[in-house]
Amino acid sequence: MRSRARQPSGAARALRVCGLGLALLALAACSGGGGSHLPRPTPFDPALAAKLHDIRAKASEVRGLPPYEKVKEGTITQEALVNYAKAQAGKMTDDEKRELDSYTAALRLLRLIGPQDDLLKIFSEDYPANILGIYLPDARELVMIGGGQQIGMSDELTLAHEYTHSFQDGSFGIEKLRKRWEKSTTERDGHSQYGETIDCLVEGDAVVSERLYAERAFGSDWQQKLQQEPAEAEAQAATPLPEFLDRAFLFNYQECGAFVQALYNKGGWGAVNAAYEKPPATTEQVLHLDKYESREVSNGQQPVDLSKSVGKGWALLDTSQFGEFDVYNYALTMAKDDAAARIAAAGWGGGWLSIYRNKEQSEQVLVQLSLSWDTNDDMNEFLAVFGAILDARAVQWQIQQGQPEVNWTADGEHGFLRWNDTKARVDILIATDADTLGRVR
Repeated sequence: MRSRARQPSGAARALRVCGLGLALLALAACSGGGGSHLPRPTPFDPALAAKLHDIRAKASEVRGLPPYEKVKEGTITQEALVNYAKAQAGKMTDDEKRELDSYTAALRLLRLIGPQDDLLKIFSEDYPANILGIYLPDARELVMIGGGQQIGMSDELTLAHEYTHSFQDGSFGIEKLRKRWEKSTTERDGHSQYGETIDCLVEGDAVVSERLYAERAFGSDWQQKLQQEPAEAEAQAATPLPEFLDRAFLFNYQECGAFVQALYNKGGWGAVNAAYEKPPATTEQVLHLDKYESREVSNGQQPVDLSKSVGKGWALLDTSQFGEFDVYNYALTMAKDDAAARIAAAGWGGGWLSIYRNKEQSEQVLVQLSLSWDTNDDMNEFLAVFGAILDARAVQWQIQQGQPEVNWTADGEHGFLRWNDTKARVDILIATDADTLGRVR
């Protein structure tokens, strides 16, 4: 998938729907997962066919993979895509709307989105309004958004990016890869995050391919040339996303692009191709190539199940792994300090985020964050950053005398933290009401 560029690299604002650390309800289609139900694309203008296939041939040569001839190609307008997404949102059932309300409440409780941020609008309007191109493996369909009449530089890079996805699909089978790792025992046991890292590898590969294509087609100053290309009016008016979601959505394009670039620098496309057999297991491996090469995985410590103690009428909404990048993103959003966020996330050993909801009052939620670390020093660095975050927010908090526990209260927020020196583990509970927190402590 490729989205409207905010940076010269063209790697911008793409929703990491597949495998987002918070496992949000994804109303927009994931690249390859359910996207086959998009509006029927209009075939490209035959007059452009030679140009398109020239781009495909050059992209194939750059990437070193053969073209995938079975792919259908076409275009839909930006308006059609946005209207489609809005229509899909309008088909949500009352239960689905209540679940989305609970996700919204959980993100607000964690202070990761503002009180006015609307997840429904983000997924049904803001996100699709930024998409430039999609490749759908399940339908073997390449769709360009808003183009098809003339091919400018940005359009050409979009096509090179999406054609690369088709080459990956023809050579490695994107859907087969996803299904293969869905069945992985290490995924279920918590030792890996393959649900996230497969898409990370796929998108990072396409980002590097697009960059190399741009250098060959437009020269070493291609970034400056791209900046000079006239911007579309709707792109200039795009609604900014909450910073936590923005960074999460960019992960597959920035951090994953850097990961694939590092592989390419060490061993060319052969090293990248080999990664499809041994993909990175966690976002920690993506961020640290040495940990990928040593195959360091999560310690797999599972979160405590609070289903029985949370209370009648409550239910577990979601449990998903919370990787090193998620810890970094969370800490950066709260602390507004990149160095502190990196210190807080360093030495990550494993992590889970669970959300419990009151089925009758969808905005009443409990968030459970379970994190473990490689060493006690790593854990203590996280605790120091977390304490500074509470201080910066002027939250009333105190360490329980004689106990490795912290309690705090704020407007609409009741929190509890416990650490374990023996296991280098931190458990955090945050509830919208004091009674719920009291029951599960």
